[in-house]
Amino acid sequence: MNAKEFSACFLASLKEPAVAGALGTLIADELKRIVEPLQETLQQRDQEIEALKAENTELRDQIDGLEQYSRRNCIRIHGIQEKARENPADLVLNLLNEEMNLSPPLEPHEIDRLHRVGAKTDSRRHAKQRSIIVKFVSYQSRHRVIFIKKSQILFIHANGADAVVTATAACATLQ
Repeated sequence: MNAKEFSACFLASLKEPAVAGALGTLIADELKRIVEPLQETLQQRDQEIEALKAENTELRDQIDGLEQYSRRNCIRIHGIQEKARENPADLVLNLLNEEMNLSPPLEPHEIDRLHRVGAKTDSRRHAKQRSIIVKFVSYQSRHRVIFIKKSQILFIHANGADAVVTATAACATLQ
């Protein structure tokens, strides 16, 4: 029997119901044997993904809490005009002590660090005023400033511009 005759006989036998049924059962059993473990693996992976998503959410919440706690001694001051070769510490102390009439006056040693936020731009036409973030040594020092801001003044006129003092918050808290 040559290949052409074999093909013809094979195709004819596939048309018989008994052969087609037996072949269909063999193929279905083989596919079932292959697919069932894959379905189990897929189900396990789905469970792992859900567990990782839950863990990810929990870790993000913890990070947000830590970031919020690390900012608890900070304030942000907006609206102070930026000048070449400025000393932000002098600007902030002047604003808090003189313009806000903070009493007793804030001492330089009560500030841990402060700086302008964001990249400095050279273009005068498109200059964006950068805010100043101030980290106090203690929560009590920060509280004095925020308490004065809440009880007296929201906007402070300083150096020819209105300045605003705000509490800082983690990015996730602001969203």
